Amino acid sequence: MLSALVPHDPVFALKAHVSHPPRQLAKCLAQVNDYVTLVSTRLQDLGEKVPSGGKTDVDARQEVEEAIEHYSCTGSIPQSVIEASRFRQPYYLGRFLPSLLCPSSTCSEPRDQFISALARCAL
Repeated sequence: MLSALVPHDPVFALKAHVSHPPRQLAKCLAQVNDYVTLVSTRLQDLGEKVPSGGKTDVDARQEVEEAIEHYSCTGSIPQSVIEASRFRQPYYLGRFLPSLLCPSSTCSEPRDQFISALARCAL
């Protein structure tokens, strides 16, 4: 089992296992969660920062703000957003779009234009 290898795995491998846990079947969910917890604990014991399983909501909000700024300056959708929509769909659908669609009082017109542009190109 993978758990036996945790004390011997290098830090970069442990971080990868936390950031991108193994795909799981419903019947293996408990084992995968236990493994990720064990790896996280090992990283903390080594004094390493534990990845949060991808980008956080704060990172997503910052990327949304940067994308809106880029769009308002250039009139084009940033390449990072296009790439995220195609190659990082869990992040795009789970973090980026909810952050973009969250009501915000700041820069509402550029935000609305950016949303319209995304809808038109149907990423």
